[in-house]
Amino acid sequence: MVHAALFTLLNLIVGLIISMYGLKIYPLGDIQEIKWTVFTVLLLFFCSAFTRLAFSIGPFVGAILVIGLISFFTIPLLDLIMPNFNVDHPVADVYMSIQFGNQTAFIPASIILIVLTLIATIIPYIVKRLTESRAMAHEVE
Repeated sequence: MVHAALFTLLNLIVGLIISMYGLKIYPLGDIQEIKWTVFTVLLLFFCSAFTRLAFSIGPFVGAILVIGLISFFTIPLLDLIMPNFNVDHPVADVYMSIQFGNQTAFIPASIILIVLTLIATIIPYIVKRLTESRAMAHEVE
């Protein structure tokens, strides 16, 4: 329970700080600021939950996922600086939809992030409980 509380607080604090920094760069309306903040926090929960899941599988899997996440979040920067490089980035599309008022991508992206985050958060706890129960069963025998 302490681990889950710290995980939640850390993600919320870091997500709010990142969101406030982004909102200083891109001034938005009231509802757009809330959607921007919610999506930033959800994205941070998603990335940290999947990183934790990957490292619970093994250090190599975790390292590969971290390299993939770094690549995933730096690809939009390549799109800005390279003239013939064009990529359709889902996270950038959601932020653009929030920023320019379309906002049609916010709800589906948020639902997908919530579901995937819950799955990635629950799996390590289930695996830990199963291994603990198996260890207890072997000790009893």
